[in-house]
Amino acid sequence: MESKFLTIELETRKKGLSRSRCLMRKNLTSYEEVLELTKLSLKKKNLETLVTLAFLNPQAVADALEDEEAKKIVFEKGSHGAITPARLFCLVKGRLKEKEKKIFRRLAAKTVVKTSLRIASVHPGEKMRVKKSFRPYEREFNLEKTLEKILDKEPKTITYSDIVSERKVKGKASVALMLDTSGSMYGEKLVNAAIATAVAAYKLRNDEFSLIIFNTRAETLKKISQKVKIETLVEKILDLNPVGYTNIGDALEKGLEQLKKAKSKEKWGVLISDGVFNIGKDPRDIAKKFPKLYVLCLPDKWKVGRIICSSLAKLGKGKMTLMKSYNEIPTAINKLISK
Repeated sequence: MESKFLTIELETRKKGLSRSRCLMRKNLTSYEEVLELTKLSLKKKNLETLVTLAFLNPQAVADALEDEEAKKIVFEKGSHGAITPARLFCLVKGRLKEKEKKIFRRLAAKTVVKTSLRIASVHPGEKMRVKKSFRPYEREFNLEKTLEKILDKEPKTITYSDIVSERKVKGKASVALMLDTSGSMYGEKLVNAAIATAVAAYKLRNDEFSLIIFNTRAETLKKISQKVKIETLVEKILDLNPVGYTNIGDALEKGLEQLKKAKSKEKWGVLISDGVFNIGKDPRDIAKKFPKLYVLCLPDKWKVGRIICSSLAKLGKGKMTLMKSYNEIPTAINKLISK
């Protein structure tokens, strides 16, 4: 009976079914009912409803995605820049067969990269000015330096070579990004982590950039001087199964280790975590060793996490930014790196 009501709504509502509507009908948990609604959602090309159904019964949705026509529909949505395929993948990846998992992981990574490029283009980085030869089509020049050259010149005639032009270039930096992938980063939240990673990788593509993920232990996914495609990093993040404890101390040690190998004068770490460490060394003892440490504090019900995040940033001579939701992570990392 519950699935009949939802079928009627799905047939008549343009926007499909919201997650809250489905969760209100707690009896909709059987494989057969969800599979029926999944097929109808695919027929309607409604991926948002598909994500909702995957939240309720990922196995039914994963089985429906084996159909070639279903793959085409999801790929079509992904080609238009929608992030929905990535959200869907994170919910059903554990139930997909290896062939489908590889296909949808690649699609999910592409949609994440497209989204990250849109975000990364919003805030241009702070730039420093450097002197260079002036060209007729350029608008910016240093008036003070130009006048100095002219006053010292005899005769007082002005040529293009006398004009001191300027251009803006981004200062080189070395950044270690440390990403919490413990149990709290499950499901669709992992998509935001993947987008944030892609934003950081793109913004720092000409700089030294290291990526460390951590739960019970920390792992360096990308070394500071290593060249790795953004899509490859994103696929690795999307393929993670967030589990385990939160070992912030191990992550900070590995981040510091990477920064010591960096060549740039400007070095800083970025920690993305809720701050609630429950294994390993006290991260506050390590934070003070950083040249600069910024902390993006994830939302959590425990006040102690926010206190620890604030303390880590203060000890690391940086700043803490409190996230109200996981959706804010990508734009926050973009704003931070653009400083």
